[in-house]
Amino acid sequence: MAILNVLLGVKSASADTCCAGEFTIDISDHHYHRCDAKGNCINLDNGTKWRDGGKRGQTWGNEEYAHIISWPEGRSELAELIVVERNNRQILRRKLVPIN
Repeated sequence: MAILNVLLGVKSASADTCCAGEFTIDISDHHYHRCDAKGNCINLDNGTKWRDGGKRGQTWGNEEYAHIISWPEGRSELAELIVVERNNRQILRRKLVPIN
């Protein structure tokens, strides 16, 4: 899946686009751009790459939420988008489906 190559730093700065339920997400290097069907968008920069317990991912944050893209290492499962409030309450979890 191309998005994993971006998160792992293998691909150039071109963006990958995915669908996560009702959201469209563009990711390029350390930038995260997510929009809903009504055109409400979030732009976050300077994501942090991580590896923990057989999972890899990248996290972007703002004052209220953490936006996490994660996937299991060594398995061909789809990556997930997880949004967590700063009090650690998960408010969204969706599988990422690449858009060609």
